[in-house]
Amino acid sequence: MLILAAVIALPSIVIKVGDDNIRIRGFDPLDLNSAFVTQRFELQPSLDFQEGQVSVFDVNLAPIPRSQRLEYLTRIRNIVFTRIQRSGLSDFELDSLHNHDIDSYQLILHSATKIDSSLLALLTRTGELSAWINDPNIDRNLATDEDLQDPFYGRNQTGISNEDIESATVISDSRIYLFDPSRPSNYGIRLNYREESAPMYVAAAQQSSNSTSPILYAIDNEPIAFQSPGQIYDFLNPGRTSLLVTLADDSYRVNAIIASVLSTPKLDFSVSLISSETVAPRYGSITLQILQVSGLVLLTLMIALLSFWYKKHARFIAVALISLSIINLALAKVFGLTLSLSMILGLLVGYFAFVLFLVNAIRYIQDKTANGITKEELQQVYSDSLGSIRNSSIIIIFLILVSQTYGIISVVHFGNGLGFTLVSAILTLMIIIRPLLPELYLRPSKKK
Repeated sequence: MLILAAVIALPSIVIKVGDDNIRIRGFDPLDLNSAFVTQRFELQPSLDFQEGQVSVFDVNLAPIPRSQRLEYLTRIRNIVFTRIQRSGLSDFELDSLHNHDIDSYQLILHSATKIDSSLLALLTRTGELSAWINDPNIDRNLATDEDLQDPFYGRNQTGISNEDIESATVISDSRIYLFDPSRPSNYGIRLNYREESAPMYVAAAQQSSNSTSPILYAIDNEPIAFQSPGQIYDFLNPGRTSLLVTLADDSYRVNAIIASVLSTPKLDFSVSLISSETVAPRYGSITLQILQVSGLVLLTLMIALLSFWYKKHARFIAVALISLSIINLALAKVFGLTLSLSMILGLLVGYFAFVLFLVNAIRYIQDKTANGITKEELQQVYSDSLGSIRNSSIIIIFLILVSQTYGIISVVHFGNGLGFTLVSAILTLMIIIRPLLPELYLRPSKKK
């Protein structure tokens, strides 16, 4: 309860890192939407074991001096990387290539998920956001057919831009619809304005509420979304959130990509898709079923070997390793981890560390059980063992988080495998092993 209260009480903090705004906030009831939990609990195979896609983009840096091009290329690469990450792709690599001699500047995207070329183009658009409201001085009933061809006819810009947006997330809400309240869209976008930009949004929302047309949002001067008519404007508490119904396909991925563009800075120069093609798996086509069976065989051999070596502790070993595997697999599926070679290596390192922990715990118990063991002594064994693995895991997980921030994709996957195994090990000890220790050790001693 204290942890839940702390999560709710956490104040909103916005940290500016480069051109990006990182928002840290407490729990909000609006977070409980269809995007709160992944739609399917499953592992995501990576390019190591399944075919994927390689897309090449050309970056036009001709307008600036050569001495500054590498700096701008890095900036553009970082913005596109953030967009792809926020759009929900689980396994991708984005590299930049440059050749000053031939004025060639490119981005290379490797992705396990195949992405349509139109969505790739949307991800790499300049992404300049603008918002439009009705001009009260223009009567649209007097407009000609030619005037009505212009989606911005009879509208004025509000001055809202990318810099005013704090965050954009995909949601599913019955208030998100375009015309008919009884037929809401499956997905929409919740746009949160920065605190200092809220007055600009409030002024636009207030004027929009007095007209028959809601705020129109555009990307690169192309209409992309309306503020949903289902969002009732509250004059007393206007807030700084806008619910958007997009004018694109009503799918999670399309809305996620639009949200990622809205919540990132615009690109300084144009990026165009050159090619996109399917590539073969790096290490051959290995199915998830084969990997899972291999893992089961390895787990069985590990339990058998340790049980043979420590015969009196066979039940303890079996319960610990099987419980760890179940919890680890469940967490990996819930969070949709990417199953790559480096992630598997991280899992193996984590399991090896847990086996070493088990061996030390068994030796500790053997020392205590030389002349019999009491419940208090067994509790002391548990407390000491849990404390050692918990402290070590906290340090390792902290290092993993740092490496994931600055490391390459292989380091991220390795950290995921190791980190989730360590977390699973702590949960195994706290949830499974603690209540079962008396059953595993005290009851047999009574029979003797």
